[in-house]
Amino acid sequence: MLPLTSSQAQAYDREFRRSGVREQGRGRGLVAVAVLIRLWPACQLFFSFTSALRTVGHAAEVTRLNAVREP
Repeated sequence: MLPLTSSQAQAYDREFRRSGVREQGRGRGLVAVAVLIRLWPACQLFFSFTSALRTVGHAAEVTRLNAVREP
């Protein structure tokens, strides 16, 4: 293989650095996605979901069951 001239070496070096920056960007993006994927179940675990309709429906069901039990 023939030795590279100075301008060819500089062009190769610039392209190598650009590809490194692209790879770093992809890596940061993947880490961000992984963090979001892990945060979603953690939020689901620690913050329970209750809606007003669900609570009202539950209270109505308890009242109905209590009425059925009483003679």
